[in-house]
Amino acid sequence: MFEEESGAFANYINLNNAIKIGLFPEFPNAEFTLLGNGSIAGTYTILVHYKYRDVVEKIAKEMTYIELIQDQDFVEEYEAALSIPGRREYFPTMMNY
Repeated sequence: MFEEESGAFANYINLNNAIKIGLFPEFPNAEFTLLGNGSIAGTYTILVHYKYRDVVEKIAKEMTYIELIQDQDFVEEYEAALSIPGRREYFPTMMNY
């Protein structure tokens, strides 16, 4: 499994401690990559490298807005994920406490 975390949060987090307290699930053999500030890197890339502008414009035109709060399945999953740790099966170490 491969996970990517970005933003200021990812720049300063101690992944081992975050997993220990149940912030991230315990995935055996998971590989995490901290991306830093992905939004700034993406903006910079598009401003400097014109060849990516067409791709970005195409993606922007294909975007679909979804009002997630109107999807009851999403609301239930979201509310279940608010507690740390989340579902016990993803946090075997936390089951000992």
